[in-house]
Amino acid sequence: MKGYDKRFQFDNGEFYAKDVWEKPSRLTDATKAWLQSLWVRIEADDKPIPYVGYWGGSPRGIAVVSEEIKTIFEELSREAGETLFDFFPVLKYWNDTAQKTVPGGPYFYCCLVARHDAWDYESVKFKSTIERPEGAIIQRPFGRGQKLASRCAGKVIWRDKRSGNVFCTDAFKSRIPKGMRGIRFSNMKVTNDLN
Repeated sequence: MKGYDKRFQFDNGEFYAKDVWEKPSRLTDATKAWLQSLWVRIEADDKPIPYVGYWGGSPRGIAVVSEEIKTIFEELSREAGETLFDFFPVLKYWNDTAQKTVPGGPYFYCCLVARHDAWDYESVKFKSTIERPEGAIIQRPFGRGQKLASRCAGKVIWRDKRSGNVFCTDAFKSRIPKGMRGIRFSNMKVTNDLN
């Protein structure tokens, strides 16, 4: 959709603004209202959804969560002592498989707000760099790269400042209900620099 990125406005700039990629960022009220005017369509069995979608590799990646998952994520934010997510209600949701409204609501858009940089720059190489005119510098690592234990300590989940990808620690993974739809985990190498 032409101009799709322009529809995503944040409290600290447009989609490709440097601050949106590097600092905690929330969608504006106008952007939230636009998203709420759209239908969230899923293809699934006729059961309540605990989670659908994914956060993706950029700040416009938005998930939809149930009230139960929202509560878990809010608890994680309190325990972490920082704002990890921003939630707002989904107003229209439809199951394409069952051809009816998805049961089990309410559901919420869940935007990942936290930003962090945890790369081990001694061991990771970046394969590409895209410098956007709006200020964002987006870098993709070779393979999965490697993180520093000291930079991950005390963290829960965040959007990476360089790549836009989402990373989490075991503190987040351990709280996710088993069999939750739409989320999967991959292991990261971590350099133990805490000794």
